Amino acid sequence: MRDLLGKGGEQLWIYANGMDQEKVRLWGDTEEVKSVSRGMTFRRDLVTEPEVRCGLSVLSDEVATQLRRQKLKGSVIQVQIKTPALKSYSRQTTLNHYTHLQKEILDTAMQLVQHNWSIGESSPIRALTVEDNNARLVSAFNTIRGSNFLFFHILALILDLISPSRSVALAPT
Repeated sequence: MRDLLGKGGEQLWIYANGMDQEKVRLWGDTEEVKSVSRGMTFRRDLVTEPEVRCGLSVLSDEVATQLRRQKLKGSVIQVQIKTPALKSYSRQTTLNHYTHLQKEILDTAMQLVQHNWSIGESSPIRALTVEDNNARLVSAFNTIRGSNFLFFHILALILDLISPSRSVALAPT
């Protein structure tokens, strides 16, 4: 099989004979989402900072919307730049918190481009991809860090004022 179809043929034979190591899943089961990305090839090359920001803004909004739809937050922002010659460059950074906010994703993606690419006529961009990796399910227990921290902290202070003998401690997540 490998001689006929290459490495893919060998994998097909393994699947056909029930020898793969994957856990059996029920029909309709989906794999856990670990990242969300959106990319776009532009009709013309992007050569100015406002053009790049505009492209990243649209992509960041789509990524953020999808993360919120799936009740996820990610902490690793990655940008891929493709030149008109179809050469790809990829850079990423890890945030110190999880996010699904468009502005945070956009600002981080723009910083990655600015620090790693000379925007201009001499280095045009044909395509961009924005990805938020290391996605985690958002729950009431892991939102205490991040945007809701201040709310919970103030709530604990108010409860402490109302009933000092029943102090509320915020457990780290």
